[in-house]
Amino acid sequence: MSWNIRSVNDLAKVKRILDGDSTFTLLQEVWCPNKDIIPYFPSSMILKARPEGQTGGGTMTLWNEGIATTCGRSYDVNQDSFIPNSL
Repeated sequence: MSWNIRSVNDLAKVKRILDGDSTFTLLQEVWCPNKDIIPYFPSSMILKARPEGQTGGGTMTLWNEGIATTCGRSYDVNQDSFIPNSL
């Protein structure tokens, strides 16, 4: 699933995301997620948000447990996305 979400700070959107039956979920424009929203998401997540106070940008990638592996080093994809060195 891929979605330009225009901010993830809405519990109705979070419920829709988590109710989806997808192996990978790719979210664009997550902005700066509220600290109260993050605990709803699983630990199998990569988040790159814009600094607090800035709107727009940021990505979140969610996946089913056990399907991702370590890639060895981090890679910046662009100003809003990166691949970490460990998952």
